[in-house]
Amino acid sequence: MSQIVRHCKPTMISACLTLSLCLQSVAGAWAESEVVDISVGDWPPFIDEKRPHNGFIAHLISEVFAEAGYTVRYHFRPWNRAYQEAATGQRDATAVWMHELLTNRIFSDFC
Repeated sequence: MSQIVRHCKPTMISACLTLSLCLQSVAGAWAESEVVDISVGDWPPFIDEKRPHNGFIAHLISEVFAEAGYTVRYHFRPWNRAYQEAATGQRDATAVWMHELLTNRIFSDFC
């Protein structure tokens, strides 16, 4: 994981570490399964179906779960569908969302 962190800017490192801590704290929720299904949208270069390890943030997420004994399986979807699949329980989680006013309007029906 240290190789990933060396290539990040300080603000991105802070965000990645926060994400890492959050993911570690919820990893117990998937104790009955060794696979965690995460729905995501493409956000190159952070999460990208065409990049090695699905992008460096996806790689970081996978590494955090691997340390807890889990394998992550990513399901690339349009962003609204990725959110909807996680919100309705079709997937275990969705990853890497930023707070924006537009996002609040799009997904206000699900919250």
